[in-house]
Amino acid sequence: MTQAIHSSIRLATRAALVGLGLISATAFHQRAYAMSTDTLVLNMSEDAYKGDAMFTVAVDGKQINGKLTSTALHGAGASQNFMLLGSWGTGKHVVSVNFLNDAYGGSAAKDRNLYVNMLTYDGSTTIADRALDKPGSVSFTIQTGNVFVGGDFGFTNLTTASVANLLATGRGGIYIHGSAVSPATAAVDREILTSFQPYGGGVFEAGQNGFFDNGNAYDSFLASSGWTPQYINLNLGGSVESYTASDLKGVKTWMDKVRSRPALSKVTIAPFATPGGGVAALGGTFGATDRVWGNLAQACLYGGAIAIDIPARNFITLGAGWPEFIEAQIRWGVANGIRTSVVFSPGGSPTFVEDVTAAVTKLVAANAIPTDYSVENYEGPGAVIAKTGTASESLNAAAFWLAQNAPVTVIK
Repeated sequence: MTQAIHSSIRLATRAALVGLGLISATAFHQRAYAMSTDTLVLNMSEDAYKGDAMFTVAVDGKQINGKLTSTALHGAGASQNFMLLGSWGTGKHVVSVNFLNDAYGGSAAKDRNLYVNMLTYDGSTTIADRALDKPGSVSFTIQTGNVFVGGDFGFTNLTTASVANLLATGRGGIYIHGSAVSPATAAVDREILTSFQPYGGGVFEAGQNGFFDNGNAYDSFLASSGWTPQYINLNLGGSVESYTASDLKGVKTWMDKVRSRPALSKVTIAPFATPGGGVAALGGTFGATDRVWGNLAQACLYGGAIAIDIPARNFITLGAGWPEFIEAQIRWGVANGIRTSVVFSPGGSPTFVEDVTAAVTKLVAANAIPTDYSVENYEGPGAVIAKTGTASESLNAAAFWLAQNAPVTVIK
């Protein structure tokens, strides 16, 4: 037990991420298995008291090692890596950490605790920041599909071959914008969606319209491919900056109608909640009870998700106020346990990959880590889908960089 758990190590103060700097670890422990194809790395620390914290790890309900011991002191900013090898494959996995030997001597200074800081599965880092202050198990769901590529302009150029390097990371998936779907493109769209089915349902960007109504566009153009979106991102019918109670009522009705389809009954629907650059003049703090942002935040909670659309160049060039508000929205989504999606668009910039790199670095420094990323072009100019994943400044290249480098947060 504990009286006062030490605050988690802020990402801004730990060089923790692949491509952005590696974790500073006091030790690296490895458990090897024959024919291993996957790697799970747990970054751990402890509060020591009359001995060190001991734990076991299970993946999808199966313990994969014996007892492990953390010796890195959390309060001193130290951590250590435990690398476990196995063959679990891509997709969703549940990682469970079982704290075995909690101890408490009556004060915070005499309190043994265990901390799960991060989990990295086949190179994809998930922020955990979980303190275990009593014996027992805590579980984390890691989703290998958390970087999506596609969109509107150039969508029909998308093939599994053109993003083969992204898909090979285990993190890649498809993103399709509703504006890319029409009678003229329906056959090609279905072919693309069918080819990406082995990599999950991906993300569909919808408008608050009748696309998913029975007999409408989804049934007419896409359903015969056998494709069902894993997630939906939603362009709202009301103004983000002045979202009313009437707007909230309308979007709840829309979400209920979409979820009335059996295949979509549990889909998370993320309203795009990105305000304009003049957000500082509006005041308020993003949250369900705020006088300015309350209705919009409630729409996100009802959908189980929030989507943030960031033209990457704008995020790193606009003055103080707007980027900080976006960062606060991301932290709010994660804190409320909902899917928190960041969508990067080129905005006509000729240096899209560099812009994405700078934007992710800024988000990490602000401890604003989403649950997934997407890259798309819905404006026309700038980066589009290229024929190969190595084409510079393409959507492919930006998505591949994200899959290699960008961390995500596990929903608590």
